[in-house]
Amino acid sequence: MKKIYNFAFILCLVLSFSIYSLDRSNDISVLLDLESDDNGDDDNLAMPNQIGQIQQSPNAFDSFNQEDMITGINGAQDDFDSSVPGPIKNIRQDTPLMLAVLDNNVDEVKKLLKNEKNNIDEQNKDGQTALHYAAYRNDTQLVRLLLDNKALIDNVDNLGRTPLHFASQNDSFAAAEILVHDKANLSIKDNDDKTAEDYALSQRMQDLLSV
Repeated sequence: MKKIYNFAFILCLVLSFSIYSLDRSNDISVLLDLESDDNGDDDNLAMPNQIGQIQQSPNAFDSFNQEDMITGINGAQDDFDSSVPGPIKNIRQDTPLMLAVLDNNVDEVKKLLKNEKNNIDEQNKDGQTALHYAAYRNDTQLVRLLLDNKALIDNVDNLGRTPLHFASQNDSFAAAEILVHDKANLSIKDNDDKTAEDYALSQRMQDLLSV
């Protein structure tokens, strides 16, 4: 009889320990699930991809914040979207001509300009052209080359900004001088009702652009 009591006692202990372990396991699972939700690591969660994040982020050119503009322009060759058909591949839909300008590849720019299929004034999804990029980066050789090939000097982007606005904001003085010499319109106002002069970062730029 004593052996039966001892066996029953041991059985109760085993069952109690099993139930406790099961409860702890469930608690741990719940904690892991919560931690996964907090960190966004759960496989069932919609994980943002890099391209999606970039596309949903504010446009790099939506304000004249210099750091944002530099990031937008310098990153144009790196952010590719394979869903865009044809030769336009990055998420801003920059043309091959724009990418050649960004790369300061003069020979490639000349080659592309000889091809009639390449529209020198073609705009990306934000309305910028190759001349906007060249002006912003103060690339006088390419600014001159584009203008000599009849690039529209006062082409405006989606926010009403001309290449001269871009040159002014980045204090690209040499590029601005060429644009002014070639009769860029100093009076054009962007969507914020500002002329290129309003964005001048230096006195010499302000003097150059004063109407």
